Amino acid sequence: MATYYEIHGQKVKYLSSDPSPVTEGQVWYNSTTDTAKVRSVITSNSWATGGPHPQGGPGRYLSYAAGTGTLTAGLSAGGYSPSIDGTYHYDGSSWTAGGTLPSAGQQGQMIGTQTAAFMTGGSFGNVSFNYDGSSWTSNPATNPNGPPYSDLFSWGPTNSDGIFGSAANTTPTAGYTNTWNGTAFTSTGHTLNTARYSSGGTRWGSGTGVSSGIVAAGNAGAGPPFSPTNASEEYNGSAWTSTPSCSAAVRGHLVTGTAVADTLKACGHTGTPGSFSNSTETYDGTGWTTQTAVPFARTYVSGFGGYSQGMVFGGDTEGVPPTTLNPTAEWTGAYEGTQTITVT
Repeated sequence: MATYYEIHGQKVKYLSSDPSPVTEGQVWYNSTTDTAKVRSVITSNSWATGGPHPQGGPGRYLSYAAGTGTLTAGLSAGGYSPSIDGTYHYDGSSWTAGGTLPSAGQQGQMIGTQTAAFMTGGSFGNVSFNYDGSSWTSNPATNPNGPPYSDLFSWGPTNSDGIFGSAANTTPTAGYTNTWNGTAFTSTGHTLNTARYSSGGTRWGSGTGVSSGIVAAGNAGAGPPFSPTNASEEYNGSAWTSTPSCSAAVRGHLVTGTAVADTLKACGHTGTPGSFSNSTETYDGTGWTTQTAVPFARTYVSGFGGYSQGMVFGGDTEGVPPTTLNPTAEWTGAYEGTQTITVT
């Protein structure tokens, strides 16, 4: 059998502690723990129960909240329980209270990070807010399309590089696509190929900035009864292009990700009264893959993160008594991590 040295032309490093930083494919021996380790891509594709959201409680639930960030540095703002002005930080295991919004509201769309976020729209109206990790301030910027536009899609890695769009909030339309540069909105004139609206959807877009993103599902017919679609489209900064459809046609669902190829889609309403989905799908830049179902079925859920690691929280069952009022679930997909090498 060939040795590591013979294959890679270098010896395994003998160290007293794990190196930092570590790159994918790196192998070493930790003499303190007496273990051989390797940095590689770990695939889990599973859900685990997360820390309960503080806004939920006896007789209350949290829906329509805005979310952004990552699994270990997530941000939740506003929502309906009824309408709240609370902000909460998630660290990968538990929530802590953050700054108070200038006003209570729901269905806002938020981009950025836990310590530098931007939010607009929803029941807040044609107003915008900035968040610095501890407090909110009003932003004078207004959306050129103006209300009503409560059903938005959005994405953006920072608070100054994102997309905000709408497919209307009462009837299916091709909607609009606006860029945000940290100072002002700019209308692109680009419209969706499939007319739709989300009917209370929270975040249903994933992307890396003004030139790359994706939306999926939403309502294709005014209701009730509602007619969710499974249509999916990518945006390249110049136009929308239809992609292979996702499997679950839902509304009021979550689509979130740090990039188009890191997209996580979860939950939603099937269109049938009292019927809610716990479906999970991921998008790798080419097509959608059905994954392990979310532990709970909800509509109007919120979340953050993406396929590699993400979070879904809250949601509503529209009068059907829920088993858990403030559920959260952590998703682990494929991510780069350190594994111990077992030798037999």
